[in-house]
Amino acid sequence: AFQTNDEINNMTFYKYQISTQTWTEAAEAPYPFSSNEESTLTYPGSGNYIYAFFGSISGYGCARYDFVNDVWETLAPSPLWQNQVFVAVAAGDKIYTANTVDMVTYTISTNTWDHPRNYNVPAFTYGSLVNPETDPDTVYMVYGNGSSIFYKYSVSQKKVLALIKAPFLFLAGAKAVYPGTGNFIYVVPGGLKTEFWRYDLVNDTWAQLAASPNAVFSGCKLTGKGDVLYMAPGRDITNLSSQSNYVFLKYTISTNTWASAANLIYPIQNSAELGNTMIHVPSQGRIYWRPGSGSGSFYVYNTGADVWTALASLPVGGYSGQALHYPGTGDFIYNL
Repeated sequence: AFQTNDEINNMTFYKYQISTQTWTEAAEAPYPFSSNEESTLTYPGSGNYIYAFFGSISGYGCARYDFVNDVWETLAPSPLWQNQVFVAVAAGDKIYTANTVDMVTYTISTNTWDHPRNYNVPAFTYGSLVNPETDPDTVYMVYGNGSSIFYKYSVSQKKVLALIKAPFLFLAGAKAVYPGTGNFIYVVPGGLKTEFWRYDLVNDTWAQLAASPNAVFSGCKLTGKGDVLYMAPGRDITNLSSQSNYVFLKYTISTNTWASAANLIYPIQNSAELGNTMIHVPSQGRIYWRPGSGSGSFYVYNTGADVWTALASLPVGGYSGQALHYPGTGDFIYNL
């Protein structure tokens, strides 16, 4: 979709009140978020601040948002350029970040970054970082881009503890999720495959699970807490008019079974990753979704009733660089 200069250099920060089902503008962000790159919002698990990384327009700029007082505060600039594959994950007093060049860590209490190129890990491409809540010192690094590389990394020791090569390749649409408890990370490899795997955090082993009923590709969303995970398999490039682009599934961990859930109201689009964001709010029994691809649409899924409902749309379209975040508590969802 065509983007105006205002959309590309947007500094407007929105918040959605769950109880009233309304969007309002929050305090303006200190940097423009990059509509053609990745922006990231992350929450360390406690406190009043959401941490924001704005993408390549801001370059190295980062800030935190006080959601109690509706105030932004700029932070020490990141040593890493926030390019299109920049990722960040927060845990406790640390925020772990990586791009195609390196991985660096931000310490919240001191507002400082460690020196770049301190980790001696190879550059990754379109991968991700996973930090299970059970072990803040350990980060799992998925390198993506058709590789099977999966590193277990110790933050305190600043070294790779193990290279656990996945028995599959991480392809388009690959996603990983930690359900909040237990010893397993759950992974779909993507690439129009139906495979589904779990990684054992204790024994460093992989096990294949029941296959997804639908192939997974670009635009896939995988989320969930507890015993049930939810997945939109993504865009079916083999049949762009297919009903599979509306498919929504649920997976029960305890029984290793998949089932169909209510279809999405809006299909996954051709530009499947452009602003496509989905978050789970387990305390509300809801999943919120912005499909992106230029659409301002906003939807909610009731996990108990198995129903999707259209909510009030944002006044701006969703593009790549959009970030949707719920800090785990409170009545608001935040959107860059």
